[in-house]
Amino acid sequence: MNSKNKKSDFSQIKTLGPVVVLFLLFTGCAVPFETANTLKAGKAENIIGYTAPLNVTARTNFGVTGYTDLGIGLDMGAHLSSDPVFCLYGTGKQKILSFGRNPNFNLLVSGAYGVVVTDLNPENIPYYHYTLLLGMENEINGFLFGIGVLQDPRFSWELMHEEFSKETYIHVLIGIEINKFLFQIQTAHKGRDYNGGRDEFINFGFGVKL
Repeated sequence: MNSKNKKSDFSQIKTLGPVVVLFLLFTGCAVPFETANTLKAGKAENIIGYTAPLNVTARTNFGVTGYTDLGIGLDMGAHLSSDPVFCLYGTGKQKILSFGRNPNFNLLVSGAYGVVVTDLNPENIPYYHYTLLLGMENEINGFLFGIGVLQDPRFSWELMHEEFSKETYIHVLIGIEINKFLFQIQTAHKGRDYNGGRDEFINFGFGVKL
């Protein structure tokens, strides 16, 4: 009987291991929920998104010229404790080049700047990203690929000091748009530190355009 229980416990541990590893990959930082094109002048869109495991995003984009968007966003989530973490930021996107027809291909530059606010840290640390985007879209669906520079203190939790730090990452964004639904993957990479370690993270998020 004890032998059967031990086998059962071992099997549960083997199953739980990959789940724990996957959970650790989910940092709680929100994907940026970028889109493959800019809005027509005077148009606006609202995006509600969720990034695993505990982050919700509300974002509004405004079309300024047809080639330029401005917007605001708020991320609400939790990190490695029960304390809430908020990130409030402004966004901007500029279309550089557009070619093709059904599908259309767009080359864009996107950026965001804001602040991460939490009781976990004695000071509020800036959040920003600057990203080069290539978008492809037709009337219904779209695809997005981006690469850029990111500072997000939610990636930089110093466990020993129990606070966030300022770290800069190279981030890559891949997104698929189906009707009004957005599915995005974001990875963040930092080179080797003085200990020879590397910081690499991955986020999965989905949202809807209202």
